[in-house]
Amino acid sequence: MNQPTPGMQVTPSVRLVRCMSGGAMGSVWLAEHAGLETQVIVKFIAQEVASSPEIVQRFAREAAAASRVKSPHVVQMLDHGVTDGQPYIIMELLEGRDLQQRIREQRRLPPAEVATIVGQLCKALARAHERGVLHRDIKPSNIFLCDVGGNEIFVKLLDFGVAKTLNGPDLDTTKAGAILGTPFFMSPEQLAAGDVDHRSDLWALGVLSFMLLTGKRPFRGDSISTLTLAVHVTDHPVPSALVPSLPPAFDDWFKKACALDREKRFQSARELGEALHVALGLPLAMNVNATDSYPALTGVGSSAPSDAPSVPGLGSSAYNYATAAEPRPRSRRRAALMISAALLAVVLGFVVIRTRTTAPPPVASAAAAPPPKVEEPKVDKPTEAVPPPATSASEAAKPAVAKPTKAKPKATPAAKPDDPFGDSRH
Repeated sequence: MNQPTPGMQVTPSVRLVRCMSGGAMGSVWLAEHAGLETQVIVKFIAQEVASSPEIVQRFAREAAAASRVKSPHVVQMLDHGVTDGQPYIIMELLEGRDLQQRIREQRRLPPAEVATIVGQLCKALARAHERGVLHRDIKPSNIFLCDVGGNEIFVKLLDFGVAKTLNGPDLDTTKAGAILGTPFFMSPEQLAAGDVDHRSDLWALGVLSFMLLTGKRPFRGDSISTLTLAVHVTDHPVPSALVPSLPPAFDDWFKKACALDREKRFQSARELGEALHVALGLPLAMNVNATDSYPALTGVGSSAPSDAPSVPGLGSSAYNYATAAEPRPRSRRRAALMISAALLAVVLGFVVIRTRTTAPPPVASAAAAPPPKVEEPKVDKPTEAVPPPATSASEAAKPAVAKPTKAKPKATPAAKPDDPFGDSRH
């Protein structure tokens, strides 16, 4: 078994370029893929541990478990095999940095950034849990923040080396009673080396969110035993007591996410992610990334969220969160009433205007004049002060008599509103 070296041909299409990192368990190399005309990552097991069947099986499990998930938020596996007696995994090359580096630069992250990171992790875990895969090692160094341009956050989940499968071929070769994972993010059942399910991954998301928002670990211990005691006996810390700017709703969220009793925790990754947005007072953004292929979150192939009450096996509280704040039906009824009232006002106004314009006829006979005088006193007064136009030859032949009678009405104030700019009848 030869050590990997620059220029080594791993497969007919993949050639090593340079070593990026290495340790006691193995090394990570940058390589060129001639067939795809791109660069890829190649992982090797160290020769010192390659003789261990358990480690070799765990290495193979990493490739198989990640390939089974098939999520855009999980690192893509391209190939797996053995070259010159040395197992290898070929995977996509990611540009960016892991979450651990981000925390070193800024100990506490803004709530909006935390909600986005955890929300996308929930998408990856929701798909993994659907396929019966438990990650069991959620931690900042296994979370990669990809550089996709435009300052957009796109998360990829790495390292399925200690993953466990609940259905299908059993990829888990871990001995009974073995403790696998990173202790600070382990659920109580993991610390006790007991039976675990998908809610152990959700516990880890609760611990991760607490740490990203407060800059501190919620549970501490110098050993597995002291850490287990802190988790089971010590009261859970209150996030808002450490960071007063955090809303009290996040205190309740953390208490539920890290409840000792699994039945009292969030029961699905989607429920946890959407509840975090609500607790932090942020809009739900589970389907921001159009490239996500998770049908329940993007609406492809389904007209309702995956954990709507009609879908068995998933909680409904997250679906209720989204619908409780929807005010559209009430707004539509209010708008309809306002439109109806406006139309009614227009119709009544038209009727009133038409009535006023038709009530006093332009030419009124002596017999028809009295009724309008009783109903419209303001309109009848000027008609009394101004005599009606001549209707006979005898009246037209007496102009001298009519002039004195006209002079008196002109002096009265009632004639001014009829024609303020002069006598328009001439």
